[in-house]
Amino acid sequence: MNQQCTTIRSSRAWRFVLIVLVSIAYDSSTPAAPPSPEAFKDRSCSDMACHGGLTKRKTLHAPLEGDACDTCHEQENPTIHAFKYPYQGNELCTDCHDEFEGKHIHEAVASGDCITCHNPHSSDTAALLTSDSVGDLCNECHEEVTDDFEFLHGPVAAGDCTVCHQPHASEHGALLTTAGNDLCFECHDDVEDDLADATSKHSPVEDSCTACHSPHGGKHKMMLSQPSPALCLDCHDDIADQVDEATYKHSAVTTGNGCTNCHVPHASKYASLMRDTNVKTCLSCHGKEIKSGSRVFASIGEQLKNNTHLHGPVQDGECTACHTPHGGEHARLLTEAFPTTFYSPFAEDIYAICFSCHDVEAFEEAQVEDETAFRNGTQNLHFLHVNKPKKGRTCT
Repeated sequence: MNQQCTTIRSSRAWRFVLIVLVSIAYDSSTPAAPPSPEAFKDRSCSDMACHGGLTKRKTLHAPLEGDACDTCHEQENPTIHAFKYPYQGNELCTDCHDEFEGKHIHEAVASGDCITCHNPHSSDTAALLTSDSVGDLCNECHEEVTDDFEFLHGPVAAGDCTVCHQPHASEHGALLTTAGNDLCFECHDDVEDDLADATSKHSPVEDSCTACHSPHGGKHKMMLSQPSPALCLDCHDDIADQVDEATYKHSAVTTGNGCTNCHVPHASKYASLMRDTNVKTCLSCHGKEIKSGSRVFASIGEQLKNNTHLHGPVQDGECTACHTPHGGEHARLLTEAFPTTFYSPFAEDIYAICFSCHDVEAFEEAQVEDETAFRNGTQNLHFLHVNKPKKGRTCT
């Protein structure tokens, strides 16, 4: 029994000694021997196992590519492989990259944090960007630029914000590459050409394209801040009131492309930004028969084509002499009153649109000499047919 106990105690003692020896060998608090300076002699940083991965990417920072790591890192203690920066913050970058000047500075540059956007050593993206593209990088901070937009500006959709914005500094607000509309015209030169040839110009185009268009994207076509006609009526409140209060509304204003059915949005060779002459613009719709619900509007184009005698305003190309183009209180969008039935009692106010040009005297006398050409000898046929208290035939 005593011999057995002695054997057990001996075994436990050796086990204790073994545990102590292992603990000493693997004690994490025991510092490893510093690497010898000879280990780094005549070797570039990119050759070392710990830094070799930096050179495997597509774009390398010039000092790294030229094995000139000491451009940015100064050896502080070779015995422990310790380095320091020769400058602090952005001064380290601007010692070489000194072109960031302008009235407006990108916040990342101003705050001294270039590595927010750039990897200091290497990247798979041009300009050592930390993201896969310029657009992805910008969206990390400016995510609201493309938030829930159905339509995107071309440069935004292509992920190239630097088409319009300087990435570091600019003389223009919002870091724009060029001020105002000149920036838009760098791509949209067709609009600039239209303005050069135009006699009628939309004032927002001359002032600021962003009065109507969102520069990055929007929920409406052409990145309009609102759809037509709401966008147009925001400024043209007199027309807005006219349309809102009109008993009869011109469907060209309220349907399809709204105001741009008749008007071009930027510039025109015709007054009031019309797409063509007054008559041709109207005939773009009224050159054919129009059906609206149970009503059918005759083709004015066919009437003009088949008749050689034209009403004076039509002959002069002025449809708006008789019709309000947006809306009004009279049927057929007439500017003044005119009977809507085949028969009508005669009164000057009932035929107000006719008497805005024609003399009422031509209808008041049964016998006339030269007040009207519509007569049989001296018998006034206007008086005969139109001037009746109940069933006078209307002019049409």
